[in-house]
Amino acid sequence: MKPTLFVIVLCCLALAASAVAAPPTDAKAEVQAAGSVLALNAPVRGAVGARLVVVGPSDFRVERAFTGREPISLDLGQIKDAQGRAVAFADGDYRWELRVFTPAATTQSQAPEAVNMIDVTGAQAPAATRTDVSVAKGQFTVQLGVIALPKEESQGGPQAVNSPKSETVGAGPENISVHPLTTNVGGNFFSGNVYASGGFCGGCTDGDGNGLSNELLMKSSGSPWISFRNVTGNQLWRFYADSTNFGLVNMRLDGTGYTRPLVLESNPPTNTLYLANSGSVGIGTSTPTWSIYAMAPGGGIGNPALALDNGNGQKTLLYNNTGGYTGLTNGTNCALCLTPTASVSYAVVLDGSNVGLGTVSPKAALDVNGYARAISSNPAAPASGKGIEFFYSSTNDWGVFQAFDRSAFAYKNFVLAGSNLIFYSGTSEAMRLDTSGRLGLGVPGPTQPLQLKSGAYCSAGGVWTNASSRAYKQDIQDLSTEAAEATLENLTPVTYEYKAAPGEHHVGFIAEDVPDLVATPDRKGLSSMDVVAVLTKVVQQQQKTIAELQAQVAELRRQK
Repeated sequence: MKPTLFVIVLCCLALAASAVAAPPTDAKAEVQAAGSVLALNAPVRGAVGARLVVVGPSDFRVERAFTGREPISLDLGQIKDAQGRAVAFADGDYRWELRVFTPAATTQSQAPEAVNMIDVTGAQAPAATRTDVSVAKGQFTVQLGVIALPKEESQGGPQAVNSPKSETVGAGPENISVHPLTTNVGGNFFSGNVYASGGFCGGCTDGDGNGLSNELLMKSSGSPWISFRNVTGNQLWRFYADSTNFGLVNMRLDGTGYTRPLVLESNPPTNTLYLANSGSVGIGTSTPTWSIYAMAPGGGIGNPALALDNGNGQKTLLYNNTGGYTGLTNGTNCALCLTPTASVSYAVVLDGSNVGLGTVSPKAALDVNGYARAISSNPAAPASGKGIEFFYSSTNDWGVFQAFDRSAFAYKNFVLAGSNLIFYSGTSEAMRLDTSGRLGLGVPGPTQPLQLKSGAYCSAGGVWTNASSRAYKQDIQDLSTEAAEATLENLTPVTYEYKAAPGEHHVGFIAEDVPDLVATPDRKGLSSMDVVAVLTKVVQQQQKTIAELQAQVAELRRQK
């Protein structure tokens, strides 16, 4: 809904003027703007009232009346209609008109202070008084909710609004003229700088600023603050002080996105945070000798010097207690502890990218003076020495675990001790070799020398047994005689030798040449049981045929 015509009147009295008013005269008013606030300086002296009209896009129109003592200012971003709803302050071009009312020639009984205001609704006061009207006009543009004045209207001098321009009392820094300030109930606007030779007290009443000496004092019964607004970046930074804390908040200009990046509680200990001129940071000390120097209050695991908390209940503490122990702990167990009485030389040695445990010259990424050595293929392995190595080969893209003599460049026997050797793939057991030498592939407890998860196995006598239980099979159907006879007819027996074992003669079939019924998916191997099933079906049919022929022969003999 477009905003309709409305009138904002903050005063209780209506402006009144003579029914016989002089024709309006043109004037020029000084204009300032800050954010969505428009402020104007009355173009004539002795004004007893004024009316400001602002019109803009989407039928935007505001009228406001001012007394002679009010600052002529209006926050266009805070306008509300008669129902209390905010009126849209859209971007675009705006025009304003200011009418300033001054008393005409008056008698002693008609002093300017006694002249009433003109009623903006159009009603007029009794014709006992006469006023002159001065009219100033101008325009401005709104971008992203911020008023932008034309260049010629934004070059005002360092004067307070409604301050007499002819009463210069001195000069401030850089020869900028300073004028006496006329106090306005609604506040004062300045187009130039503000200078103070003493202190400044904000939110104070008479006497609150006594004793100020070059001090900036912000006083409030609630939470005083100092704000910094960046209109272009839509950011508001505010230092505040409440009953318990001093801090810094950040938000957007509309109040959204509120955060508190800095909070200082009241009554902190001395030197809680100390920034030295050397660039060092002290925590609990004013004499930091390193870049960051922290003094823990009391020491010990219960009072760590540094705590890291991921917010998910997991903490890591770096501490140093009175016994001289230094370490990393999760609050209960010490993950890494350095003791002042350690009897092992070179407990931990960092040599470039290598770490040595018990050795001063580590030759690998992790070199242990003991029964274990772990190295990486990059950088290169050490040139000498024997050890157990495990590493990841980026060349072959695999992990290696081996016993190796680097001096002789020879592999050594690798012994794994224990009741069972078990390999896992993910969370499932893939292979197990038990103490009896039985190997199970996917079988946690093998009972045969070689046993597969499918049910097939090799017996202790060396006989291979295929898995043939009904429990392992599905889609079971009878083999037709026709299919069996066609397959048998197309099987071509051959003799051959394996290339891996020349000289060993075998009889069998070529996997690529057998009929589909007995072929494997990749046609690289054959199942002897498939061929046996075909032969069995053909032989069964032959036996049936033989039996029928024998019966016919017997019948012929009987008939003779």
